[in-house]
Parts: sequence; C-alpha cells; structure tokens
Amino acid sequence: MISRVALFGLGLGLVACAARTDRPPVRTLWLPAWGFGAFGGGDLDLRDACPHGTPREVSVGSSWATFGVSLATLGVYTPREAKVRCAPSR
Repeated sequence: MISRVALFGLGLGLVACAARTDRPPVRTLWLPAWGFGAFGGGDLDLRDACPHGTPREVSVGSSWATFGVSLATLGVYTPREAKVRCAPSR
C-alpha cells in the first residue's frame, strides 16, 4: 500500500516536471481594419514585438474581443488580433 502511494507521488512529480516549461509569454497586438476588414489591416513590425530576439510563433485571427468590437461598431472597425511569441533571448 505504501509503495503504491510512493509510486503515485513520484509519477505526479514527474508529470509536473515534464509539464513545466519556461516559454516566453505571448504578446497580443490588435491590427486595425475598417469596413468588415476590407480596408486597412495594419502593419505588424516584429522588431517592436520582439526587441531582444526573433519571433518563434506568429498567428493572426479574430477573438471574441475583436468580434465584440466589430459588432459594436456595426463592422465599421474590425480589428484583427495578432499573437506573437518571441524566441528566448540568449
């Protein structure tokens, strides 16, 4: 019984160590667009998002917040959300 509890605790410790990552945080930026996204779109300068390194992941899309803003402005202002994760600085 005690050995089972010890093995279970050891397993939880190993899972906790494996799940822990030191990934840099995601930076969220909004890119402005107008007229249901037909005009504008904004520019994304990755040097501003990652001043100390290079970008590792970039994704652009919609979120509930940008959808809500688009709905509130009846589509006049339709921002896009860019998520940037930078590579760790060395």
